[in-house]
Amino acid sequence: MNKLYILILFTFFATLAYGQISAPKAAAETQTNYTATSTNDPIFIFCANDNMDYKGELTVSNPFSESATYEWQKFNINSGDFEFYQNGTTGAESSTISGLQNGCYRMILTTTSENRVYNAWVINSWVNATGAVTESNCELVQLEGSFTNNSWDYRDITSNESLTINPQYEVSWMDGDTKVGAFLSSKIDPQAEDKTYVLIVNNQFGCPVEAEVSYTSLVPKAEFNVSPNKGQAPLVSTISNNSLNADSYQWHFYKSEDQITKEYETNTEVDSLMLPVAFNTEPNFEFTYENSGWYRLKLIAIKNNDNGLICKDSIYFNNGQDNFIKVDTSFVKAPWAIAPKDESSENKDFFIKIQSLKSMKVTVFNRWGKKLASYSADNIALGQEEKKIVIWNGKVNGRYATPGVYYYVVDAIGRDDKKRKMRGFFHLFRDK
Repeated sequence: MNKLYILILFTFFATLAYGQISAPKAAAETQTNYTATSTNDPIFIFCANDNMDYKGELTVSNPFSESATYEWQKFNINSGDFEFYQNGTTGAESSTISGLQNGCYRMILTTTSENRVYNAWVINSWVNATGAVTESNCELVQLEGSFTNNSWDYRDITSNESLTINPQYEVSWMDGDTKVGAFLSSKIDPQAEDKTYVLIVNNQFGCPVEAEVSYTSLVPKAEFNVSPNKGQAPLVSTISNNSLNADSYQWHFYKSEDQITKEYETNTEVDSLMLPVAFNTEPNFEFTYENSGWYRLKLIAIKNNDNGLICKDSIYFNNGQDNFIKVDTSFVKAPWAIAPKDESSENKDFFIKIQSLKSMKVTVFNRWGKKLASYSADNIALGQEEKKIVIWNGKVNGRYATPGVYYYVVDAIGRDDKKRKMRGFFHLFRDK
């Protein structure tokens, strides 16, 4: 009789299984590290909100064709034994228990010919996080966070030894999708817009928790655009102020680089500003660069806060390549030939191509020195691109001039104050 009892007992415990118990709603799964036995059990991690939120849920399915009974037990850490927890529905294909607190749960599945025993641990993981802006000024924003979490304890079910899992927590401060800090105490750059920063605390098993922190901006952001930012003099540019969170502005218009260099050659103390600092609050305004050169432009945006703190931000013009507004140097150019009868030709008329000129006089002569045409202009206003000025249409007294060589004289002064003189000749072709 004793031999039969021992055989039955061995058969029962020999069928103890691992892997037939499941937890579809678990965030993660690991396993025990028992010290008294080499057989380990699964540990299912569930994401809970606090220590009273029980998310644990376990399911066992009947792998046999025979009808089964289900008995759930729970490990008692005080006695070191499993005790009855609840029965499942006899004959059902599976049995599920939910709302489980932390602990080890056992399922004993019995049919007329089989017995199965399944163990699994449930850990409801919870983390509480808080955050705050503890300092905010013109230079920095101090974010401070903290979190508390429950311990992940379990027992060796053979020896009842207390064991612990130590999850590794990762901290992230987020501004939208951008990570701005990786520590609970993080210093970040101040922004010109009110923000909601989010503290995220997570571990390798999942279950992240978030805490929102409101930030009220105290700083401005200087930003502007110049269009056009290159061309002939006089260059009329529209300056658009796109700054954020500012209530006053200072504009610094600098002299051209050439002018500053020349002044330094004769004077060690040079005022690099073209004109006094401008306090323009208009979002858009025009400025005319009268003379050729490369110019810098700086904007200082100012924020006067209710607490008396005054924050500033400055920026120089930048076109993506360098920091200069480029007003072209002057030049004069004439064609080498014209064809008055060719209506489709670019050189139908005799013209002077000019750029950044202040004044110009042009005279056209024939080979005997007779003046055929002349042009004179002061304070020339040009557009952004170089310009062609037609001087002579190739006719004398309404009739096409004789083919041959003609001469011209150009006397001009550029907006870079350089004299531009040209003496030359060009050919007149009558036929196409």
